[in-house]
Amino acid sequence: MNRRNTKRIPIAAMATTLALLFLAPSVGAQDPLTHCFRVHARIHALFSTAGCASPVGLCTAGTLTGFPGGTTRFVALGLGGGAVGEASIVTPPAEPGTTWSYRGDLVYSTPLGDVMLEDVGVLDTVGGTYTELQRVVSGTGSFEGATGDVFSYGHTTPAGDGFDGAVRGEICVPRRGHHR
Repeated sequence: MNRRNTKRIPIAAMATTLALLFLAPSVGAQDPLTHCFRVHARIHALFSTAGCASPVGLCTAGTLTGFPGGTTRFVALGLGGGAVGEASIVTPPAEPGTTWSYRGDLVYSTPLGDVMLEDVGVLDTVGGTYTELQRVVSGTGSFEGATGDVFSYGHTTPAGDGFDGAVRGEICVPRRGHHR
């Protein structure tokens, strides 16, 4: 039997390498005055009525695990599709009334500051899947002056009282000492 000489990588070294890949600044053609970070997190959010100021009555509160970690708050500002009796969320009709569209304000509250995002999503209420585009519009603390795009996708919870999903994208902040 001819065995190849293979190197085994210790689990700790592999975990450190993976953590650096996900938490390290993005590399590539970027503005030299900004520092960009990959977002790699899981979100768990539940419907919430406490302090919900949504004009359509839809808010969520949840947690982010990974980078950035912290909590989330979402306030829906608009709904489309079956939620409001539309035959479809697109014209000409291509989606069933069980597919809803929504738009709102989302906040990630992290130990380093808050990230404010404009959230636009689509939810298949029968299949229990969702996808969202979250555009960074501002931030506080370490996220002051933040920009970027984040994407979330996943499923409704088994109880139907919220969402579980992945969050991926990039958040960029001005480099220290450089203000736009």
